[in-house]
Order: sequence, then structure tokens, then C-alpha cells
Amino acid sequence: MKKYLQVVRDTVADDAMRLGIVIAFFIFMPIISPYFLQTRNMMNILQNVSLQGITAIGMTMVIITGGIDISVGGVMAMCAWIAASLMKSGVAWPVAVILCLVIAALCGGINAFSIGIMKIPPMIATLAMMNMTRGMQTVLSRGKTLTGLPETFQFIGQGWYSMSYHYQRLS
Repeated sequence: MKKYLQVVRDTVADDAMRLGIVIAFFIFMPIISPYFLQTRNMMNILQNVSLQGITAIGMTMVIITGGIDISVGGVMAMCAWIAASLMKSGVAWPVAVILCLVIAALCGGINAFSIGIMKIPPMIATLAMMNMTRGMQTVLSRGKTLTGLPETFQFIGQGWYSMSYHYQRLS
């Protein structure tokens, strides 16, 4: 029991220290830079961390269940390239996004089948999926970057869609 209480105390102390660092950051940064708390800067910060935040939410569920998924980056890269190439060829962005969600779900289903039914260790199964998706992206792209994307792709990718929607609703 004492060992359990010590683990709880250590965890709470670590979390309190992290919270203290964040609070100190938000106290001292406005003093150092008057631009820190401006809406434009906060939106910039949120836009830059949104991809990592969304990924972290999904990874949290995997880690809570005792698993690990290292294929996330490969699946995201492949889906991003597919969505961009579809939009460049004239496909509407909602269709491209839905298609990429289906592809990502299919990759997740293959991982789940490999781990749950075939009893392949999660590290090995997701490593294989990561290599397959990176390989597929390289083959599809022929190793080249995709340029000349349509305006809608840049509009959504820079976060202006949701901001313009809220501005339209307010006016």
C-alpha cells in the first residue's frame, strides 16, 4: 500500500510541476513579448499544434489499451498525399477527405486484424504497416513533391475555413 501511495504522490508531483511550468510560461511570456497573448499569435500556435494534438488523442487511446501504433505517421503521410493529388485532379475536398478517412480506417483494420486475429505483436504489425504506407506513398508520388495545389486545399490547410465560417456567422 505504501508503494502504491508513493507512486501516486510521484505522479501528482510530476503533473503539478508540468502545470506550474505552463502557468509560469503564460505569466512571463506576455511580459517578454507584448504580442504573445494576441489572437493572431494564439491562432498561429493552435494551427501549428493541431496535427500533433489530433494524433495524440488517437495515440492516447492505443496506449491506454496497452498497445502501440507506429504506423500513424506513414498512414497520415500517404493519406495527405492522396488527398492532395485528388484535389489537384479536380475532386472536391469533402470527397477526398472522406476517401482518405476510409483508407486510414482500412489501414487500422488491417493492423487490428494482424494484432487481434493473427496474434502478431503490435510493434511488428504497425512497423510493417508503416513501411507499406511509406512505400505506397513513394510509389504513388514517384518520389516527387506535389505542387500546384488548388486554392481550396490551401484554404482548408491553413485553417481559414473554420475562421471564415465563424466570421460569417458573426456578421
